[in-house]
Amino acid sequence: MKIVAGLGSIDEYETFVKAGADEFFCGYVPFSWAEKYGVIHPLNRREVLFYNVQIGSMSELQILKKWWTIMASR
Repeated sequence: MKIVAGLGSIDEYETFVKAGADEFFCGYVPFSWAEKYGVIHPLNRREVLFYNVQIGSMSELQILKKWWTIMASR
């Protein structure tokens, strides 16, 4: 059975891995989009009113990629 977890920040990654999560999903909405259109209707359709599943910056996505590479090699 796969355990899928929605990430709202990079701080959650290690905790979810230790809890047994196998797969992750998250969204990334550029600040310019949020500034122009708000967060009620995000570009990637991941609603942010009730769940935090948006990564804050491209650099956080790059950090997650590095962590995933490390964890996947174990």
